[in-house]
Amino acid sequence: MKNLLDTIKENNQDFEFYPTTQKMVNIIANNIGKRLLTEGRFLDIGAGNGNFFNKLANCVDTSYLNKFAIEKSQILINQMPSDIAIIGADFHQQTLIDKSFDCIFCNPPYSEFKTWMQKIITETNCNNVIMIVPDRWQKDDDLLKLIKKRDFDFQIIGNESFLDAERSARANVDIIYFSRYKIEKEKYYRDNGRGRAIERSFVDFFNENFADLSQPAKEPEELKDQVKNELVAGNNLIEKMVTLYNIEFNNLLDSFKSLSKIDDASLKNIGINKTQLMISLHEEIDKLKNKYWLHLIHNLKELKTRLIFSFKEKLLKSITHTIGNIDFNENNCYAVLIWIIKNANQSFNEQLLFMFDLCIEPHNVKKYNSNKMVFDTEERNWGSKELKFKNKKDVNKIILDYRIITEERSYDVGSRYYTYNNVSQNIVNCWEVICYNLLGHKNFGDIKFFKNRNVHLKFNVEFSKAFNIQASLLKGWIKDKKEAMQEFDNVKESDLNFNYFHFSNNKQILLD
Repeated sequence: MKNLLDTIKENNQDFEFYPTTQKMVNIIANNIGKRLLTEGRFLDIGAGNGNFFNKLANCVDTSYLNKFAIEKSQILINQMPSDIAIIGADFHQQTLIDKSFDCIFCNPPYSEFKTWMQKIITETNCNNVIMIVPDRWQKDDDLLKLIKKRDFDFQIIGNESFLDAERSARANVDIIYFSRYKIEKEKYYRDNGRGRAIERSFVDFFNENFADLSQPAKEPEELKDQVKNELVAGNNLIEKMVTLYNIEFNNLLDSFKSLSKIDDASLKNIGINKTQLMISLHEEIDKLKNKYWLHLIHNLKELKTRLIFSFKEKLLKSITHTIGNIDFNENNCYAVLIWIIKNANQSFNEQLLFMFDLCIEPHNVKKYNSNKMVFDTEERNWGSKELKFKNKKDVNKIILDYRIITEERSYDVGSRYYTYNNVSQNIVNCWEVICYNLLGHKNFGDIKFFKNRNVHLKFNVEFSKAFNIQASLLKGWIKDKKEAMQEFDNVKESDLNFNYFHFSNNKQILLD
């Protein structure tokens, strides 16, 4: 702990990092319903290095808990376990009105605990909130009025101090459990029966920021051209995109504010009411965030050259759906991308095996020198004489030939972002990614596309060696260089010094 504290201080990233103690976590585990702590979506705001979840695992089984975090320090983000997903950096730049969680925990900086409490209580849609704050909070009338206004009940489940903590401090704190069971989420639905629900906090946001009762969003290709042609200020892709996003977001709010000033009778005459305006704004904000995250992940060079298409799609899904629309600002971009980078080494192994496995067909493979096994095959059901393996999982100790035939659909390139015209380029990019990460260049070989949607590949010799040997190592078919030389023809020890890819946990990689 001392070394970590010294590091964050030296880098000016000590944002009052006082880790929650095991004793405090024990109190929470003994007083909060186990279901909230063991399953569902749990957010830690100001999460530090993620030790709250580690300490919680000492009390309950958290293996089914979906863990999320907001944390400003990049050093502490790098220290977090890989099963914690970062959804934001600077808490002051986040919104909670559009995010859904089953439970929220926060041990805020005590110099600004009131600001953090006010923001969480005002914006959250979550009905279960746990906070550790200085015990003087109960004397603050503003906080007490806000808690009542947002229909929260509260219970002080413990009183502790940090005198004996990993980082000692003279702070007497209350551990508070805020709950909101008597008031369910307030929901509004579309008249056409689509059943779109709007959470309570967004209703409050709309009512407080719009009257009682601009420009349209750019298409992805327009956005791409605008960034490419550097029509906005910024030193890199992220800064330019954040500038564009802020312009679009403010235009969106201004447009809806103008509409909301029209009197009820006039709105009714044109078939619009306040509820419909609110639902539309909620949806437009969602679409705007999704569009910018999608563009960033597909176009940032350091991700574009290291992630195959289907894996970028998986990341987008986790960011825009599973995690819940993350606010698009500069700090969040760096925090999320650093989280992706930190976990990318495991991802690369998975990507390489994905690409290897889609090539495993009888016409594409030959057996190891030591492999005496006969593989079971069968003809395709629709009458072709072409053979398929009955079960690919049973196929082992094989080498891909340098001539490969695959099918377009095997690459899983379908997307709401790319049209069919992009399919061939996506497949080329997939092979470039694998080659780049293995050998440091893109010369994987030649590729041809046919009208029957077959894809014919002729691998470069060096890439073919690297690809086969790395896949064999990952599958456990060979253990080391010595076995590789025994099983593969014409392989020398010098051929085995491939430049295996590893991401650097460095923000600078995103700035170049």
